[in-house]
Amino acid sequence: VADRTRLDVLYLTDLRFPGGSSSSLVEEVRAAFDAGYRVGVIQCRSSSLRADRTFHPGIRAQIDDGTLLLIRPGEPITCGVAIVKHPTVMVESMGGRLP
Repeated sequence: VADRTRLDVLYLTDLRFPGGSSSSLVEEVRAAFDAGYRVGVIQCRSSSLRADRTFHPGIRAQIDDGTLLLIRPGEPITCGVAIVKHPTVMVESMGGRLP
């Protein structure tokens, strides 16, 4: 389908994590981008973070410079692989619990 955003790698995570999860995402995105992959991310709320947190600065920089594409909810995409970066981002979409 021509009007879909095509990605090699799609991450599903909460971009507001302040530490390891986001820091490792920044490094993974950099490595994938440098290898020629097109990388996107969908912001998924984690049940373990307060609502008033902002995006991790390294991730914000990658979105701003085009290294990482921020995919909006409902945006049609195709991807080679999807990676859930942190299990708590699935809690809300799974009715408040993981199966």
